[in-house]
Amino acid sequence: MPPSDFDALEAHGTSVSRQVKMVLMGAGEAGKSSTLRGMKHGEPRPVTADERTVQLDIWLLTLAGVIISAWDFAGQPQYAAGQQQYLVA
Repeated sequence: MPPSDFDALEAHGTSVSRQVKMVLMGAGEAGKSSTLRGMKHGEPRPVTADERTVQLDIWLLTLAGVIISAWDFAGQPQYAAGQQQYLVA
């Protein structure tokens, strides 16, 4: 089996990061918060109307040894201006 990118990194004395940042954006009530909640608990856990995101929620999850900083943006139109910086390539 050919060496992986991780093997090459370790051979040169660098470390491997096990951290990622995930940004979730989409329409209101699309299921972004429910998806994160399901990831955190390992089973579906829909968010109720009272628990919906207001502007931004930041979640910290650990899955398979990877630390995920998940930014859950509210989907209501009044918050769209704050999300523009994440939409530019």
